[in-house]
Amino acid sequence: YDYFSSGSEAVFGYSAEELTDKNQWFSRIWPQDLELIVKPAFEALCSECTLTIEYRFQHKDGTWHWISNTLMSKRDEEHNCSIVTSVSMDVSDRKQTEQLLADYNRTLEQQVHERTLALEQEIAERK
Repeated sequence: YDYFSSGSEAVFGYSAEELTDKNQWFSRIWPQDLELIVKPAFEALCSECTLTIEYRFQHKDGTWHWISNTLMSKRDEEHNCSIVTSVSMDVSDRKQTEQLLADYNRTLEQQVHERTLALEQEIAERK
């Protein structure tokens, strides 16, 4: 990694200088996310594509944050390499809201199921 903007510190919790050490960056990614999301995404970048991934990253303060990362790659034939541009955002608040909504939805579905069973039983008893 050649460059991280100064704004990276707000997202990742580490200075741009600290993030240029690729081992430091990779070691802070949730292990399952690294294997199932991040590594496959980097492999896909060889095909000159744009993709967005979301993964958990351990902030310098030890807390886990959800990161949305849009990656764009372009092959540089002259230098025989790929140039990857990345834009990252902390989406932890959105992920927390999504989880709360999913939990609420499960609770509502359970209540509907229980109420349906009670109504069916009441109807059966009236027959």
